[in-house]
Amino acid sequence: MVLHERTLNVGLGLSCLFWAVAGIMADGWLVVRCSIGALHIVVGLLFLVRAPQVQIGSMDQLLRAVPSLILSGVAFKLRPAEWPFLWSVIFAAGSVGAIVSLMTLGRSFALFPSLRAIVTRGPYRLVRHPVYLFELVMVTACCLASPSWGRCLVLGLASVSLIWRVRAEEALLATSQEYRSYLASTRWRLLPGVW
Repeated sequence: MVLHERTLNVGLGLSCLFWAVAGIMADGWLVVRCSIGALHIVVGLLFLVRAPQVQIGSMDQLLRAVPSLILSGVAFKLRPAEWPFLWSVIFAAGSVGAIVSLMTLGRSFALFPSLRAIVTRGPYRLVRHPVYLFELVMVTACCLASPSWGRCLVLGLASVSLIWRVRAEEALLATSQEYRSYLASTRWRLLPGVW
């Protein structure tokens, strides 16, 4: 691993860990806040242990991932102060699914399109992008827990941008023979029977 890549990983990992702990401590122990904190802790730890990238995505592929990251962040910021019980349970379930998927991904974790070892076990046997599926569950919960036109617009834009992100990531991953074999065994990208 190149020194600057390792330094970046350590910086990002420690930053995620700091903000996770600070967010939980400042906001209390609400289920949604703890879910976000736990997710950030896992992401922070994965930054610290992730494997070197074999290949990085093109500038176009990297830029196509950015709107998804931004819109998910906007959706999380738009979350209501008071959560209806059902939506808090759906959000927590989405975060547990995302955490399990991220932990299964392990050292192959990346925020932007890059090629590392291909993971085909656990939830990756059912869909090719389970982290994004569960992220979409969380974004949906944020937007529909207290629906408004603005939140519904964010949900729609987040969904479309996630499709762009998946396509950009798959364009890079398809350069790997191992990933092309995985495509033959795992048909669905996000939702079995749909896409």
